[in-house]
Amino acid sequence: MPPKARPPELHLIRTLLSAVLPTDEDFEALCGDFFSATAKRFASGMDRVAKTNLLLKLEHPPAILTALETHAPERFAEHRRLMQSGSAKVTGRKPKRPLRSPRVTAELASPTPMIPTKAAAPSEAMALVARADVVIVTALKEEYDEARKVDDGAVDDWTEDRELIDREVAFRTYQTASGQPLRVALTWATRMRATTAADTAGRLLDKLGAKCVAMCGVCAGRRGKVQPGDVIIGDLLYTYDAGSMQTEYDEDGTKHERFQSDPDPVPLNDAWRHRAQAFKPPSNATWILNRPATLAAQGDWILSRLHASDDPQTHAESKQRCPAWKEALHRLQELGYVTISKQAKVSLRREGKAYISRVLLEHRGTLPEPPPWKLHIAPIATGSNVMRDPKLFEGLSKPMRKVLGVEMEAAAIASVAHARSLPWLVMKGVMDHADHDKDDLLKSFAARASRHRGRGPSCRHGDRNAAVCHRCFAVDDCREKF
Repeated sequence: MPPKARPPELHLIRTLLSAVLPTDEDFEALCGDFFSATAKRFASGMDRVAKTNLLLKLEHPPAILTALETHAPERFAEHRRLMQSGSAKVTGRKPKRPLRSPRVTAELASPTPMIPTKAAAPSEAMALVARADVVIVTALKEEYDEARKVDDGAVDDWTEDRELIDREVAFRTYQTASGQPLRVALTWATRMRATTAADTAGRLLDKLGAKCVAMCGVCAGRRGKVQPGDVIIGDLLYTYDAGSMQTEYDEDGTKHERFQSDPDPVPLNDAWRHRAQAFKPPSNATWILNRPATLAAQGDWILSRLHASDDPQTHAESKQRCPAWKEALHRLQELGYVTISKQAKVSLRREGKAYISRVLLEHRGTLPEPPPWKLHIAPIATGSNVMRDPKLFEGLSKPMRKVLGVEMEAAAIASVAHARSLPWLVMKGVMDHADHDKDDLLKSFAARASRHRGRGPSCRHGDRNAAVCHRCFAVDDCREKF
């Protein structure tokens, strides 16, 4: 078994923390900005030494060095040079033992940015049995099935392993544009629950030695901002229902419960975010063109035919314009727009006539064209419950005004990756708007869209179709990061 990669010596990190962050305020600012979960565990009576010990215990050393360099680049560079030269004092007095080893000096002298890596590499024996470059977790079996349909670039068939963990894990190798193999491990969490998804992802990452974790699937989107079928790449993930209830009393003694949020957001890697913003999937892709019409659009067609005194059921375009006839008709009934007589005749109610008249007026006598498919880069909120609340996003936008998606697992996946200093990527297809106007027609399409890559732009390393490179955000192809 090869020796495990050792982190930079702890005494060296202690020395750098003391030199670069001379005051307690500086130290706590670093922890608050980069290691908020650890900072929350600082007790009021803890001194600087105790806080440093806790930081070194809970956080990975390369991640601390990266945060330190980012927080105070000038002081970090100054003290790094001093320690490399060995000719100057860092702490004000000559150390009793050398502050560096050749290996540590090389690490600090490296001209490339320090990128956090996983804490431990898998054993050679484990790598021969099962390994993966990327772990992909979905919440639902349907999402898992859609992800398995990605065939572009595959060099073998899916193989299943039911003994690695207590659920099915599918493995497949894809060939990148540069000819390098990319091994993918795919599974689903069995339940729409953050804890289950986090446990699944964590165990796979630890067993397979993967370099990153990703999640695809469906979510609810913000009405007016996203359309069903659109895809949201989460550039910031957070738990919107994490926090505490505060009890308050009015002057007359009336009791009120107020929720105090503690979202603890996890941001997407800046390089990945930049590349995601530049990514433009082809507008003529077959899977985009095959997006089904929403129940709302099909209902509008029924209303427009009734408004024109036509029978929508026998109309020549009925099957084409309204394939989900039963579901669209029931939706119109629930909205109070139509009535169905005992003779099975559909008639327009006053509310429905007012609604469709306004729609036709706003679009010069025709129905609106379906909006184009879009890729959004925005925050995604994670909660513990399936919500059907028309005012849900109104509340979510108060602490996070640009939030566009809500679901039940993504923040947990990001937290698992963050704890291991690994990059993460979450892409979710919008299936509805989290209100009472539920539309399941787009569920399968949304799941399919969240795993699709299409033909993206070339990455800077000469690859195409790439989706996990933390340098160039090229979907599935670039392996230079490894």
